[in-house]
Amino acid sequence: MGFPRLHLFEFEDLKWMPKVFRRFITDLLTYQINHFGIYEATVDKLVETLNKTGHDTIVDLCSGSGGPALGVRDKASKALGRNIRLVLTDKYPNLEAYAAIQEKDVMPVSESVDAVQVSEKLKGLRTLFTAFHHFKPKQAQNILKNAVNAQMPIGIFEITERKAASLMTLIIAPITCLIFSLLIRPYKMSRFFWTYIIPVIPLLYTWDGLISNMRTYTKQEWMEMTEPFQDSFTWEIGELTSKFHIKITYLIGYPKTAATQKVGAPARVEIASEALSLS
Repeated sequence: MGFPRLHLFEFEDLKWMPKVFRRFITDLLTYQINHFGIYEATVDKLVETLNKTGHDTIVDLCSGSGGPALGVRDKASKALGRNIRLVLTDKYPNLEAYAAIQEKDVMPVSESVDAVQVSEKLKGLRTLFTAFHHFKPKQAQNILKNAVNAQMPIGIFEITERKAASLMTLIIAPITCLIFSLLIRPYKMSRFFWTYIIPVIPLLYTWDGLISNMRTYTKQEWMEMTEPFQDSFTWEIGELTSKFHIKITYLIGYPKTAATQKVGAPARVEIASEALSLS
């Protein structure tokens, strides 16, 4: 059974949120998602969209500490038989996590990137993994509008759900936090302190998880958001089943002119890879 959407605050979104807390939460989410391979089920859809649009770059928005985009990109490259470049962006870039990424064709952007107003220099398939619910309805629609105006394809994927059953699973969220925080590397005394001595991280993690579900948009709401852009973009809304039978709801959009593009034609990101900057 669903219930009305409530856009309450998440600590992760607050400007005054200490960077160390935001980093620990995004580290935890990234570890869990990648450890269980939750978003691997999206690879086929991403490959299909890259082929249809001729792009060879994924521009990941709201990347956090890297999120699932790294693993998904690797599998997409393998499936396509060609290297897919990955650009990682976030409004609050995790520079420490970015510095640890040494993979080929991965370009973290060190400057703040707002998903609502993406620079025209960033060209490629835009992705948002478990992030679209962070935006209010008008902002969310403007994310789509920005992609449409730039004629860039976009893929949105959510594992949260606005249902009572999803909220019930959060009962064990504090325990989950305590278990997986021990497995994250590199080991940090500050993470241990704020997780086990003064349990700030479990509290923030549980609250944000609860609100994430309450903020999540339904497929019907996605349909209404895309209505103004039906003439120029093709939209697909559906569901995938990931490992452990976790449901992934997705929204994919791409220009209707994409069908005339050459599959595999490069659409490079116009930023210097060594600079990790938009300037």
